[in-house]
Amino acid sequence: MKTQKMYYLLLLIFLNSCIPHDPIPPPPPINKHENILKANNIWSSEFKIDTTLFSVNSTFIKPLIIGNKVVFQNWQYSKSEKEFRNESFYIYDRFSGKELARFQPGYYKRFPYPFTSYADRYLLVNLVRNGGFYCYDLENLSLNWKINSDFGEIYGRPEVHGKYAYYKKVFGRVADSIQVKRVDIITGETERIFSISKNQIKDYYIFLDVPNIITNENNDIIYYCTMEGLPYVDGPSIVNYRGILAYNITKRKMLWITEIEKQTSLSARAPVIYNNLIIFAGDKDVYAYNRFNGTQVWKSKMPDMEFNGFGFTRILLAYDKLFVKSDNFELYCLNPENGNVVWINLNCGAAWAQNRMEYLDQILYFSSGSHKIHAIDMNTGKILWEERSPYKHPYGEFSWSGLELDKEEKIIYISDDSRALAFKLPKK
Repeated sequence: MKTQKMYYLLLLIFLNSCIPHDPIPPPPPINKHENILKANNIWSSEFKIDTTLFSVNSTFIKPLIIGNKVVFQNWQYSKSEKEFRNESFYIYDRFSGKELARFQPGYYKRFPYPFTSYADRYLLVNLVRNGGFYCYDLENLSLNWKINSDFGEIYGRPEVHGKYAYYKKVFGRVADSIQVKRVDIITGETERIFSISKNQIKDYYIFLDVPNIITNENNDIIYYCTMEGLPYVDGPSIVNYRGILAYNITKRKMLWITEIEKQTSLSARAPVIYNNLIIFAGDKDVYAYNRFNGTQVWKSKMPDMEFNGFGFTRILLAYDKLFVKSDNFELYCLNPENGNVVWINLNCGAAWAQNRMEYLDQILYFSSGSHKIHAIDMNTGKILWEERSPYKHPYGEFSWSGLELDKEEKIIYISDDSRALAFKLPKK
């Protein structure tokens, strides 16, 4: 019996071998796009942390190129006073990675807002609350001026237009009134531009988001920004007013204020200008308004959107396309004329916080909460390559704070929690 069973088994094996079969395909490659191109890590520099005084350290703001230097921000928790953070700004030679200087203004309870620069020389930093507003001269590696915030809180990123940096100052228990001011970057002289009080807009406490400041066709400077308002009540309340405004700085005149439909939130980032349109992100929608009269032109609802929307990440206008990155994994490409979706990538890495997209030669670059640099084809949405830090976790993952792109030298600057890094872009 056993011999007979063995005979039939061998016969089945033989007959099966005679039947033609399709070849077995190889297993699909894992993250194949990551192996096509690789960025080359050309230098790294570890942040100098006094571990006897400070514990966890991290970065919150994208690096910034200023002339032949690159600036990184890093903060650390104080071991003696847990609520306080020590802010450090590291200045490096952007080609060699040599540390040139370090500014440490002091301890603060809140994160600084993103910093900016002027004339390839000046670094502008707002440390909020009682931190003050600083201007550093990076040629002399010294403090140029400081604006104290003894009365009223300075908040938001200073926005540079011409020779001025524009900033906002809040007065009152929450925001009884808000002033938009500007400072001459060279001299430090300040000037009030306009203010909004809670009595002007339905008795709301108003907060202005990041502006877009342009010089228009008549050579007038126009200030565009979205805004959100809290009801004038005691105790906790939720945002239930959202609007957008246009102010003529040259003529000192409010051009228009438009209320936007109710939604969970607006993006806190600056709107973009496309021809006669001002375009900005809502919670899960993108809006375009006429920039001359404040009327809505189109609204586009993003398909396949997960829970979080466009709260923090910026929108980008390039090559006559609009690129919108959600706080989740979605990346959208829109037609700015009408808001129609051109393509969607649903797996691009969560891009929370201060992230901003950069681009070069039809490729989009950004970092994400997935701790990677992402390179995306701007015509198709295809992932070309992704890169992780060469250093291992913990304190070796790319931060979600964003990257800076040197378009001339084709170098990406980025940080993980404990070091600054520079990567040469791969050749196509």
